[in-house]
Formats: sequence, structure tokens, C-alpha cells
Amino acid sequence: MGLCIHFHGTLRTFASLPQLREVLLRHAKAAKAELTDIDDDEGDLGLYLNEELMDTSAPLKGFLLSFQPACEPVFFVFGMDRRMACSCKTQFTTLDNHKRIVYLLEEVAPLFEELHVRDEGGYWETRDEAELLALRNKLAQAIDMVAEALEHGKPQARPTPDHDLN
Repeated sequence: MGLCIHFHGTLRTFASLPQLREVLLRHAKAAKAELTDIDDDEGDLGLYLNEELMDTSAPLKGFLLSFQPACEPVFFVFGMDRRMACSCKTQFTTLDNHKRIVYLLEEVAPLFEELHVRDEGGYWETRDEAELLALRNKLAQAIDMVAEALEHGKPQARPTPDHDLN
């Protein structure tokens, strides 16, 4: 259970990295976020990347964008094949940060041969802030229910006697 933005794609050319950095830096400054340049010749960062969607062997080049509060880092890190993949949980950060990630993905999309985005909050597809907020509130309510059940030792809902657990 969570609220994430998943994206993967192939950069047109490594010559686009400075332009990508400019866009990310602008968004980082506007959100008071931190942008980190990645130049990983050892491939240590590859342990944290999706090896099914990209070449995670060294060298890895790109950027890491860290929004606050409580947002997972946004990776724009590329293997030698110019591919990248990232899943960023935004459930516990601000709605503005979730929306900002969508806007920056839209802005950098022309730098990619293809960029695939799946937004569990639906904002990428609809730009409907009310829908995003409603989903986020629903997730928060579910988490609160689980926490309450754990704290008090009794679940709120039980399966019916004819419920098949197989």
C-alpha cells in the first residue's frame, strides 16, 4: 500500500545530461530540494536501481533529487545503455512535491527517446488534484486503521464464516 510515481526510459543522448541537470536544478531550487550529481565509476549505486529496466553496471551517470519532507529520492541515473528507471514514494511528502515530480517529468520527456510514467495517484494522467488528495486521504485512513488494530489487538473487519482463505 502506498502512493508512488514509477518511471523509466531511454535518454536520447548523453549530451542531454547538462540540459536535464538544468531542469532538475530549477525544480530543486523552487522546492528547496537537493540535487546531487552522480558519477559512479564503481557501480555501487547499481544495487539500488532496477536491473530489469536498465543496465546497472558501472559507470553510472546522472542525478539524484531529494525533496523534503519525507519523499524518497528521485533518481535520474543512467547506465551505459542510456536507460534509467525509478520508483519514488510520495505518500508522506507534500502534494506540491508529488505534482512537481509530475511536472518535471513532463518537462524532461523531450530529452528521452521514450519515457514511461505510471502515477499511482493518477495525477500524471488527469492533473486532478482533488483525485490525488482523495486517494492520499484514503491511504492515510487505511494506515490509521491498521495502526489502531495493531495497538488495540483487534482488527476492525473479520472474514465471514463462509470466506474462503485459500
